[in-house]
Amino acid sequence: MEKSSTDNNAYVGCFIDTVSQRLFPHQYLLSRYHPDTENNMCLLYCKEKGYMYSGTQYGFECYCGDDPYQHCPDKYVQDYDCDMECYGDSGQMCGGFWRMSVYKTGSNDYVGCFIDTPTRLFPYKYLLNNGSHPPDMENNMCLLHCKEQGYIYSGKQNYEECWCGDDPYWYCPENVDDYYKEPRYNCDRECLADSQQICGEDGEYQYIKQIMRLNREKTF
Repeated sequence: MEKSSTDNNAYVGCFIDTVSQRLFPHQYLLSRYHPDTENNMCLLYCKEKGYMYSGTQYGFECYCGDDPYQHCPDKYVQDYDCDMECYGDSGQMCGGFWRMSVYKTGSNDYVGCFIDTPTRLFPYKYLLNNGSHPPDMENNMCLLHCKEQGYIYSGKQNYEECWCGDDPYWYCPENVDDYYKEPRYNCDRECLADSQQICGEDGEYQYIKQIMRLNREKTF
């Protein structure tokens, strides 16, 4: 039975992990073993880092990512394959041998990888007073800045750039597969401040952004 502090509605399922294709890119590392590891602790950590999903494995490991289905849809397996008790709570299951208990964190949603053009996908670029990019740029920092500025979306580009706007679909209707939305793997540049995160891509003729959805809040 899962600990009550973890929302059961957040549970996604038990997934296969492999050494060649890790399910999630970011691991919570303080030491080799986390004696207090349980699902809610991992979920809150990943949410704080801006990831959409958290995953526990081997009873003591915590991972964060944005898409447990990125490699193939059949990564999902039966719940009983996640059969290792959490080190921090024997009443919970924290994955298993190359099995990960995956939860939604409730963080802001990943929208997709989009092509940018000279007309610019988003109108606002985050720059310091001296005209430079913030040296500690990563996804959550950009997302929070755009939220503070009142925008609905944030986008990362070329590993260090942060852009804000309200409509990444203004080139074309949202339900149309078109030139302006790319496969996620085309956004493959590591973030300047966190190599475990992806911050868009650069290219000779096109620019692609990784877009994160924001919960819009009234500023008054």
